[in-house]
Amino acid sequence: MLANIKSRKFKITTVLDMKPSMDAAAAAAALAAGTAMATGAAPDAGAAAIAPPKSLYGHFRDYCAKWKGVHDTMMPPDAPLDIAWSWLGAFLSILVVALLNYYLS
Repeated sequence: MLANIKSRKFKITTVLDMKPSMDAAAAAAALAAGTAMATGAAPDAGAAAIAPPKSLYGHFRDYCAKWKGVHDTMMPPDAPLDIAWSWLGAFLSILVVALLNYYLS
C-alpha cells in the first residue's frame, strides 16, 4: 500500500484493499471525492469527510456530551472525615501562601 501511495495510484488501491468493515457507501464517497481512505478507517470516516462542517453550537454540544460519561456505576461518596481532612489541608495551604505573601512582600 505504501508503494502505491508514493506512486499516486490512490483510486484503484483504496477500493481494492479495503477491509470488509468499511461499507460500500463510504468507499463510493471516497472514490468519488478522489481521496484515499486508510484501510483501518472507521465505517463512518467517508461520510464524515464529505459532511458539511458542524456549527459552533454543534461542536459545543458534542463537547458537553462527553462530560456525561458512559453511565457506569458511580463511585461511593467519601467519608466525612476524609472531606474534613481535605478541607483543612486546603485551608492551611492557602493560609500559608497568604501569610508568606503578606510578610515577604
